[in-house]
Amino acid sequence: MTALLALTHNPATLALDAKPLRAGVAAVDITPREFPINMPGGHNANMAQSAHDPLNARALVLDDGSTTLAMVVIDNLGAGPEVIDEAKAIAAAKAADPASI
Repeated sequence: MTALLALTHNPATLALDAKPLRAGVAAVDITPREFPINMPGGHNANMAQSAHDPLNARALVLDDGSTTLAMVVIDNLGAGPEVIDEAKAIAAAKAADPASI
């Protein structure tokens, strides 16, 4: 919240020639569909047979016309580097080609 307040109260954003700040949000269901699945966090296997609640990935994207910032959080303890790298590559490709969004 502090970062957003800093963006909205920055005197540079009040310039007459400033481009508008665009923002978008999304939430996507990432609940596993195939069970059993190992739930990370322990030293031994901890197999789940179902999901108690839906899991989501939520995103906030800000764009001032020259810089695009995306922040994503997931309902999970974490994600492996290969998953994060793949997600960043997909987001970068879509940002480079706005028609693909």
